[in-house]
Amino acid sequence: MSKKTLEELVFHDDFMFAAVMMDAENCRCFLERVLEIQIERVEISTEHGFFFNPECKSIRMDVFAKDENRTHYDIEMQLVKKDSLEKRSRYYHSQMDVEMLEKGKSYGELADTYVIFICNFDPLGQKKCRYTIRRYCEETGNVFGDGVCTVFLNTNGKNREEIPKELVALLDFVKADLAGSEADYEDALVKRLQESMRQIKRSRKMGERYMMFEQYMKEYVQEHADEIREEAWAEGLAEGHAEGLQKGRAEGLQEGRAEGLQEGRAEGLQKGRAEATTRLNKLYSCLLTSDRADDLQRALKDPVYLEQLLQEFGF
Repeated sequence: MSKKTLEELVFHDDFMFAAVMMDAENCRCFLERVLEIQIERVEISTEHGFFFNPECKSIRMDVFAKDENRTHYDIEMQLVKKDSLEKRSRYYHSQMDVEMLEKGKSYGELADTYVIFICNFDPLGQKKCRYTIRRYCEETGNVFGDGVCTVFLNTNGKNREEIPKELVALLDFVKADLAGSEADYEDALVKRLQESMRQIKRSRKMGERYMMFEQYMKEYVQEHADEIREEAWAEGLAEGHAEGLQKGRAEGLQEGRAEGLQEGRAEGLQKGRAEATTRLNKLYSCLLTSDRADDLQRALKDPVYLEQLLQEFGF
């Protein structure tokens, strides 16, 4: 799978997104634009995610921040459609609560929390550019004041006339390709983000961090790829991936079995395994960068679920 160079990254790439949002002012302005609220200042957490801590065992590229009122924010780019974003947001909120509430503290000291998913697909299927979710009482219709809010941004939303033009400009920039990311959106925030991206691409330090990130990803994926291949092939799973092995099976396995040619079978297995390796590596990369380590662990033990994931991602 070909990898982008640092110069080829755009805003919605995980590494670039995290790097740009490390700047507290970038993050503050971004939050103000998305939530339409005033924020005096924010602090970026340096305790979460691979970008800040290369020794951590997960690859979660969220941006964590808190403002002057202790409101906590978890911002995550979502490029792969999932069926569990609602439950994922619940989990993220609970994580922030656990970290905030020290032993001996009262529940009243819990700060408000926002979880923001930036999606290049429609997470709720209603064609909106922004979905803001708060809990409310069914009987009265009143908002339940637990301080929990989840926001889904949809860069492909259709109700652009119903949201501020400044948010439209930001969403267009978020989904832009390399050429589009340098376009003039006539927007101060976008210009600021573009300049940050240019500085990152010129930075030797960021270049080294990106190389480290890429190497870690490669090693992590390879480690799990070996594990899954050993289990899969031991059970004959590699031969069972009919779709992924069609070419190899057609050229080697089918012919070899039909004619009883061991050589043909070996050739088919070799080609099939090569194709399976490519498919698995692509799948693992998507799962890891999309914070789906739980799905990866299940796939290691469940061949049927592995096949479902391969179909889900189109591999």
